[in-house]
Amino acid sequence: MNKLGFCIEGSVHKANNKCHGFISVTSFGAVGDGKTDDTKAFLNAWKAVCKGASRGKTQLLLPLGKTFMLKPLTFEGPCKSSSIAFLIRGNLVAPGYSWHAGNYLAWISFDSINGLVITGCGTVNGRGSVW
Repeated sequence: MNKLGFCIEGSVHKANNKCHGFISVTSFGAVGDGKTDDTKAFLNAWKAVCKGASRGKTQLLLPLGKTFMLKPLTFEGPCKSSSIAFLIRGNLVAPGYSWHAGNYLAWISFDSINGLVITGCGTVNGRGSVW
């Protein structure tokens, strides 16, 4: 399997990208065109959410209609908040080349984070056939 799709989003969120308590990865420079490397923007957004620099917003929004290309990365804790959420409305895609040849055992990983919730109706495409 090289794609993971899920839709477990509750009725609390509306179909637009304006959610209270969320900060968008695009606010940190993520482009979301499926080609531009958005890894640095995601890590900067993560640091703001995890370390408490986002004014109490502990939920990271990946907006609808965007495709974010990410190189291998680790979202690391511990975080200040006891509850951190990713709302995936857009899409995540791995690079179109074999990144597995490096020192990476995983494309996206989470480490030392309590209370992590990943939700949304987006698609996660690790391009498993590439490697």
